[in-house]
Amino acid sequence: MEVHAHTHTPRKKWTHYFWEFLMLFLAITLGFFVENQREHFVEKKREKQYIRSMIDDLGHDTAVFSIDNRVRLEAVTMYDSVILLLNKKNRSEFDQQRLYYLSRMGLRLSPFPRINDRTYEQMKSSGNLRLIHDSKTADQVTKYYFNANEFVVNEDQT
Repeated sequence: MEVHAHTHTPRKKWTHYFWEFLMLFLAITLGFFVENQREHFVEKKREKQYIRSMIDDLGHDTAVFSIDNRVRLEAVTMYDSVILLLNKKNRSEFDQQRLYYLSRMGLRLSPFPRINDRTYEQMKSSGNLRLIHDSKTADQVTKYYFNANEFVVNEDQT
């Protein structure tokens, strides 16, 4: 049986070990700093994407509420006509038909539009609301969606 003998190498100086330690320490430390910087970069990029998406949601909400406002004004006009027709003493056949039509159509015109809260819900459920670094902005966003949801709940109850 052969035994492999290791060749003897000259002993290393302590400065060699010191330089190895220093290189490893620097590599690990710099790797940590680079990873931290990359993480901040990715989070800022994600924050911008969420904000853009939220702006799109708010634009959609604004358009929907604008249309809803016009529809509700039309419904109020119909309800005013219904009240006038109900208060009228002598209603003709045409008035009766118009009263029936306006009563039915007015009810159809008043459903409440839903807000588009997909981005907010996604941020809330994934814990990414923390990405909004400006605390006032984050508070305002939360307040907006809280008030909008309260409005929807109140509309649903009436």
